[in-house]
Amino acid sequence: MLAIALASIAPASSAVQTSTAEQTSIASQSSQVPFSIKHRRHVRVASTESIQTVLDSLPNDDNWALITLGPGVFQQQLFIRRGKTILSGSGKEQTVLRFGILREHFLKSKQADKSETNSAALPRGDALEQDWGAAVVNIAASDIVLLDMTVQNSYAMEHPTDPKRFDHQFAIRGFQSATRILTDHVNFVTNGADTVSLWNKTNGMYYHANGRFSGRVDLMCPRGTAYITHSEFVTLQAVATLWHDGERSPTHKIVVSHSHFLGVNGFELGRHHYDGQFYLLHNRFSHAMSDTPIYRRTYPKEHWRDQPNRYGARYYFFGNHVDSGKQYPWLRDNIDAEHAHNITADWTFQGAWQPELLLDQIRQSFPL
Repeated sequence: MLAIALASIAPASSAVQTSTAEQTSIASQSSQVPFSIKHRRHVRVASTESIQTVLDSLPNDDNWALITLGPGVFQQQLFIRRGKTILSGSGKEQTVLRFGILREHFLKSKQADKSETNSAALPRGDALEQDWGAAVVNIAASDIVLLDMTVQNSYAMEHPTDPKRFDHQFAIRGFQSATRILTDHVNFVTNGADTVSLWNKTNGMYYHANGRFSGRVDLMCPRGTAYITHSEFVTLQAVATLWHDGERSPTHKIVVSHSHFLGVNGFELGRHHYDGQFYLLHNRFSHAMSDTPIYRRTYPKEHWRDQPNRYGARYYFFGNHVDSGKQYPWLRDNIDAEHAHNITADWTFQGAWQPELLLDQIRQSFPL
């Protein structure tokens, strides 16, 4: 099996084995190809071992590493600190990474440990790093790939009587040092807010394909630039599905194409507190979606909470369709076909990252 560092976790395995072998690089790679293979390291881990143990055992080098997860439910929380790491499951329905944690309770427990008393406000700015550990998958590294699995924050399901059970609960949380995060055929599931929270405001770049995202509000909420394609969104409350923070650069954006939006009656498409830029192309929307344009969230009674809006309203649409023939004026095409055709992943990331090329290389190189 071609890999640089390959760790295979199978719940039925009963032994730990390690082997190392040299592999030649993929032939004829140009400098534009971001993926190369040099070594192979194969590890089989018993079901009593943790994924985190394998992550922590990977060599601290610049080579790509692959961890494969067998079918089963892994009741675990992950902390990814090593770049160029691939986690590959056995399928969205076969491999489930599950952990229950609520952001507010997590932050209060940290404050209690430090004998702090002011826990009224959620962190902002650099203080957002306090969230480390508040997600099922916590990422503080770049070039991270998740494939073929479900990641579920099960807090609401496990605590049905907690009045706060629908608050912020991250399935995945990226931090200031995390960019170039790619997911393919991954379901991200919560019954709360901010399901997919990749929050590198400076140069965050994220790519999601063939996924399913469910939650109550802001279930896809990138800071930086994100491209999502051929995916499904399920909003469980009559509020916004998408959220974007692009205040650090007028080039930052969220692009969603060829995807399907579902939800409870009255769910909204999107909003932003900070400067945001939205592109919606060739998507299908349930008739349950509210006739509410993407909007800037402000606080008339708490003006101190309002964020600057330097770049104005930037909401772009082409080729979208609402079920049952509903017509929403704000959803009409406002860019031409040629422009829409050119809005690809390469265009979105301005050539700084080629995630589709990387994904193709990974899929061809590893018999996943």
